[in-house]
Amino acid sequence: MEKKVIYIYDSTLRDECDRLPTVPGRASIVTDLVNSYELLKSGNVTVVPSIPATYDELRLFHSSAYLDFMKAYKEDDVGFEDGEEDEFGLSYDCPLLPRLYTLVQALAGGSITAANLLAERKCDFAINWFGGWHHAQRDEAEGFCYVNDIVIAIQTLTRSFTKILYVDLDVHHGNGVQNAFELSSKILTLSFHKYSPGFYPGGGNVDEVGSRRGKYFSLNVPLRDGCSGKTYLRCFKEIFPRVFRAFKPSALVVQCGADCINGDPVGQINITTKDMGECIKDVLNCNVPTLFLGGGRLLM
Repeated sequence: MEKKVIYIYDSTLRDECDRLPTVPGRASIVTDLVNSYELLKSGNVTVVPSIPATYDELRLFHSSAYLDFMKAYKEDDVGFEDGEEDEFGLSYDCPLLPRLYTLVQALAGGSITAANLLAERKCDFAINWFGGWHHAQRDEAEGFCYVNDIVIAIQTLTRSFTKILYVDLDVHHGNGVQNAFELSSKILTLSFHKYSPGFYPGGGNVDEVGSRRGKYFSLNVPLRDGCSGKTYLRCFKEIFPRVFRAFKPSALVVQCGADCINGDPVGQINITTKDMGECIKDVLNCNVPTLFLGGGRLLM
């Protein structure tokens, strides 16, 4: 039986994501590529517009103080001096932006919309290429991420799925998601990432395994500089199936960070789109409801 796929897209979501200072215009480039390859013309793919996140939905992870600060910020407010960080991390790599709260609503809304459709069993796979912001913390922007749409989407999925496996393929460690579920035995986080001195965010070694009830439900696969596609695939194909069989999740969430692809100036490892495709095939073969998210920079 052919699987039903939902693709989250609308012009407002695209335009808001285009405003991100680290990847300006990337959402439009992704949209043009998807349309050029006619990827949405398959009979089993349905395009669904995103619904902006509500305050209560954002509160599933983020603190009221953080959200209220963004809501209150006006475009003509005096900004911070270069290098000066306020208590919410809104400086340097996450600068204050016009209509910041509207942007956050859009970024989170795409993933929440996808998660709701999966939770309601209206599709087998849901895709939001404009999501995947895995560094944001509960009350702090971090690593180019203003909101952690992944954590909120996972929280949304828990309405219908008892155990969720989160797989992070971004070249950077998925620290925000790992931190959010460090104490949980119902959410297992599995991150494949580059790990070397001075490389952001600095964590993600094998000894980070979770705490208390969540001990051994945080798993990390740190990779060296220049990791080849062959090595990456060997690690993924040996580790992911074992984790899946042992944990037996009822749903999957996969962050497909583009910066693990060969050519990205930040990641600087040697994984091809074909290698990434092989990983995704293994995920699809698990035959459980799955949410696919974007992520990473891939500035070329």
